Amino acid sequence: MSVETERADSGRQRSAFIQRDGSVESEQAFPEPREFNARLRLGHGHRSHDDEVHHLCVTAFTA
Repeated sequence: MSVETERADSGRQRSAFIQRDGSVESEQAFPEPREFNARLRLGHGHRSHDDEVHHLCVTAFTA
């Protein structure tokens, strides 16, 4: 699974995810501001599926 973000200033960032404790977690932090459009890519073997999410706002949680 990976996500490519695109911000209002046309900046892009791609991040892969890893499985951890029954959920998935980004291998990289998403820098501020955390408002962007995103393309989610889910893949398995030789197949993949892309979905676009518009105007996403991510909230950081700390323990």
